[in-house]
Amino acid sequence: MKVTGLLKSLMLATLVSTSAISYAQAEGGLVQRAEAVAKAEGITMAELLDRSESGELDVNQRAAELNAEWGRCETYKYTKYASAKVDQEITLTNFSSFGGTCNSYFFTIEKNYDGHDMELILYRDDSEIDRGTHIGRYLPRGSYRLTLKNNGGGTSIRGGVRYEYREN
Repeated sequence: MKVTGLLKSLMLATLVSTSAISYAQAEGGLVQRAEAVAKAEGITMAELLDRSESGELDVNQRAAELNAEWGRCETYKYTKYASAKVDQEITLTNFSSFGGTCNSYFFTIEKNYDGHDMELILYRDDSEIDRGTHIGRYLPRGSYRLTLKNNGGGTSIRGGVRYEYREN
């Protein structure tokens, strides 16, 4: 019995260390890309993070422009909460699509907390191109803005949603 327990422990330790090494290699590659983009843009890593989170800079796309080897499509996804008053439209994010092969985008309202009639609206250069609770599109090169609009309903003056942003 002790040999079996020892064997299980060794197998688990091997799996954990292999997983940690793979994670470190992937993390190192991401850091290398981010540092290259920051250097090319002439900004600090903190500024890079701020510009990336605001949608002003797509780090993966910019890295692919700098080095073709980094041009593989990688999924970038986040989920956030947002709320808007009745008849209010708020900007969730601004982003750019560089066309090419990595240009699929998907946005969805995952949960509507207050029962309001909420919808996502996608704009390209201030022209509406799509709206709904789910938007999935291949986007050509351009600047885009994703907003959330509260069309009313519900019993309160403010409605909240959990939404997902995914690009590939």
